[in-house]
Amino acid sequence: QDITARKKAEDELKRSRDQLQVIFEGVIDGIIVQDKEFRPLYANSTAARMCGFESPEMLCSATIQEIMASFQVRDAAGNPLAAETLPARNALLGKGPQENVVMRVLNLKTGEERWTV
Repeated sequence: QDITARKKAEDELKRSRDQLQVIFEGVIDGIIVQDKEFRPLYANSTAARMCGFESPEMLCSATIQEIMASFQVRDAAGNPLAAETLPARNALLGKGPQENVVMRVLNLKTGEERWTV
C-alpha cells in the first residue's frame, strides 16, 4: 500500500507539472523559475528565445554567469546594474519588493533592447 500511495503522489506531481508547463508555454511573456542560488530550474520557450538560447533546456543548463554575459543591464540613468542588485534576486533572497526600479536590458546577442519597470 505504501508503493501505491507513492505512485499516486508521483502521478499527481507529473500531472501538476504538465499543467504548469502548458500554462507557462501559453504565456507570451518570458518566464524563468530560479532557485535561491539563482540557477534556472524552469524556463518557457519565450524566455529561452529572449535570452538567446535555442531551447528552454539549453537555458536551464546554463550558469547564471553564462546567461548574464549575454546582457547589459542599466538603470534609467544609464548606470550599470550588477546582477546582485536586480529586483528578482532580492526577491529570491527575501529582501522584499523594490519600488520604481526601471531597467534597460540590452541583449548583446541580438541587439534587442527592453525596458522594465
